[in-house]
Amino acid sequence: NGGGDACLNEASGDRSAYPAAPYGTSDCSVIDNHSFTTADGSTLSLGDIYADADAKVLLLTMSAGWCPACIEEQPTLEAWHNTYSSQGLRVVGTLFADENDSPVGAEYAANWVNNYNLTFPVVADTNQVLSAYYDSSKAPMNMIVNVATMQIVRVIIGADTETVQSIIEAGLE
Repeated sequence: NGGGDACLNEASGDRSAYPAAPYGTSDCSVIDNHSFTTADGSTLSLGDIYADADAKVLLLTMSAGWCPACIEEQPTLEAWHNTYSSQGLRVVGTLFADENDSPVGAEYAANWVNNYNLTFPVVADTNQVLSAYYDSSKAPMNMIVNVATMQIVRVIIGADTETVQSIIEAGLE
């Protein structure tokens, strides 16, 4: 499903208010302003990232403690964060389940950050709101969002790092 790349470099003007509904789950639709619990127990919303004037591309990852591929991709996500954040990439890791497929909270997110030495935000999707965007039995999932419009560029299921990286680089040009 490669149609979403068309909305990768669309620009918006004013970023003072999050884009209005309708919201959707498919390529080029605007993602709803979801909020998550951070590792320190505070809240991070997609609107917080939208309000970051330097943000161009959001890589929203969905992981679970039971998913070996999710764990294996953490060093790659950290490397992308370190390489591209100065160019406008924002990486947010979301966790939806632990090793027993139970919902997770702030403490689990904090342990994930510590276990994998991550410097990008990792949040708990306690209510699994992102499950509307993918089949969570097929983790990991990487969603690329054009921050200027909050349009979903592409949802990629599985550990397809080459495709994810090429879309990130195209969005940062």
